[in-house]
Amino acid sequence: MRKSIAILDSDVHQRTHVSVMLQATYGVHGYGAWSMALPAMKAEHPDLILIGHQVGECSGVSAIRDIKRDRQLNNIPVVYIADRQDTRLRDQLLLLGVKAVLVKPLDPRAVMAVATDLLTSDVEKSWQELPPHQRKVLEDTLSAFNNMARGLANGQPPEIGPINEACSSLVDAMAQHELAPLLQKIRNHDNYTFVHSMRFAAFIGLFARAIGLPKPMQIQVACGGLLHDMGMMIVPPYVMYKQSALTPEEWKQVRNHVATGHRLLQAMGQVSKGVEIIVTQHHERLDGSGYPNGLKGDQLNELARMAGIIDVFCALTDRRPHKNPMSAESAFETMATTMGGQIDLALLPRFREILLESGSKDEPEVVWE
Repeated sequence: MRKSIAILDSDVHQRTHVSVMLQATYGVHGYGAWSMALPAMKAEHPDLILIGHQVGECSGVSAIRDIKRDRQLNNIPVVYIADRQDTRLRDQLLLLGVKAVLVKPLDPRAVMAVATDLLTSDVEKSWQELPPHQRKVLEDTLSAFNNMARGLANGQPPEIGPINEACSSLVDAMAQHELAPLLQKIRNHDNYTFVHSMRFAAFIGLFARAIGLPKPMQIQVACGGLLHDMGMMIVPPYVMYKQSALTPEEWKQVRNHVATGHRLLQAMGQVSKGVEIIVTQHHERLDGSGYPNGLKGDQLNELARMAGIIDVFCALTDRRPHKNPMSAESAFETMATTMGGQIDLALLPRFREILLESGSKDEPEVVWE
């Protein structure tokens, strides 16, 4: 079920600005007056509340006090949007139970990160049900991914060490045939880029294992999967999460994520050729219709061809706020019948076999979804 966020702020520009950042992922309701916000929130019970300095006739701090005194609302996490840095106010808000304080001008990635952290806590708490070694795979992978995102936001390329360690644990889980419950446990996580990248890493790692590559190479391939879309983290959020059709300029920004990923790989140093192929060629297509270089035919080796298949499969079967995931069988049928010479149709059934072999025979949908 789609989670909802209430934004309380008299500043209509600020309210609209924050709504645009969040509405592609969450249901967003904006209120400019406290007298309207309070009864509406009691009726709708949002999953998160963002409050600005002033909410109509009421100050943001007073509104927070009222929320914390209300039995229907006091357990909802609250984030305060401050006009400026103020240590005393921040301390006061934290004592009131505010979960985070954001300061204008707002960084869209910071807003999305705070919302995601607060709204996915139930999903991550469910990981406690897993055996410790399985839980560690998810926690290590998410930690490595989040550290990468934070570094990129600060202009720093990722460190390959934590990515490598996380993917080593992932490969161990594959060897023990424990991938299905891990994929099931991340499916409802609100960080869609993480879920997409994790699924890609798992599927490309399975492929490497299935064709008999040694464990060090399986880890390298899984690393390529986790890193394959890191250039997308540089794309402006209003483009990444836009609900309507992209403009030509916005589409150019999206396509540039591959070149950005390549530059980041070069800045990282000591990255294997396999990782580079996955990052730079997962959008290339056999008929030359892909990007960024329009490679085709023999210019794409088996790893690049598999990366292309997995990227399309994940795009079709990923859960998104405004798109129901396609079933695995429907995705395979679509790829086989409509993509013609774009993907390697000889490898496609092999990929399907790999997924079937990796999942529980009683619950194959765990892997598919």
